[in-house]
Amino acid sequence: MAKENSYVTKTGMILRGLAVAMLAGMLGFCCEAASTIHVHLIDARSGMPMANAPVRLWTTGVAEYRDHPGYVQQTTDANGVATFHVPDPTPTYLYVHPGMGDGWRECSVNNRTGYVAKDVLASGVSTQGFCEKLPDISGKFHPGAGDIYIFVTHQGFWERIRMRQD
Repeated sequence: MAKENSYVTKTGMILRGLAVAMLAGMLGFCCEAASTIHVHLIDARSGMPMANAPVRLWTTGVAEYRDHPGYVQQTTDANGVATFHVPDPTPTYLYVHPGMGDGWRECSVNNRTGYVAKDVLASGVSTQGFCEKLPDISGKFHPGAGDIYIFVTHQGFWERIRMRQD
């Protein structure tokens, strides 16, 4: 009888171990992994991170302008970082835009912030394009894998009027 209980106990342990292994394998197979993108929103005038600001992320397989529907929006944390989880398979392009109105403008080349996703995930991006008469401060920031630094500036009333006339 003792020998039979020992056999039942060992068999039960083996079956439980197999069930746990199968469950872990099924979870790994059915659930997609995600790549993490950290968008750092920086005020180009002060060089300071912008907390509690909306950031929008579009993912796409083709190069196109970012204003198509289907973006995801996150709010930056106290350090000015909005975190996005992009499911696999990784998209080809990422488009990022601060979701702020009221005179906030991106300091990016041609006012377009499209990035090749594999470049962002491999080494990160910190590039400031034209931003009125402000110096380029992007070199002060050192992105890591998955980091995108976005630089914005607030235009005053007269600056906005002048931009409309141009």
